[in-house]
Amino acid sequence: MVCGSTGHWERLEFALVGDTVNVATRVRGLARSGETRVAARVAEAISDEFAVGTPEETMVKGRASPVRICKLAGSRA
Repeated sequence: MVCGSTGHWERLEFALVGDTVNVATRVRGLARSGETRVAARVAEAISDEFAVGTPEETMVKGRASPVRICKLAGSRA
């Protein structure tokens, strides 16, 4: 992943590019209205704070192998 400022000093923009950003965009696009889906690695990292569904594998554009994703079921608080 590459990140940084681009543009002229009077109008700088911050940009992120790379595989991680592309996968995140594809996973976000799989969510239905009112739903939040995350990659399984993210779900593992936040599972103490959020209830997550069972991981499922799905194909996303730009990847040769399936991506494991989970649906967030709500806060544990």
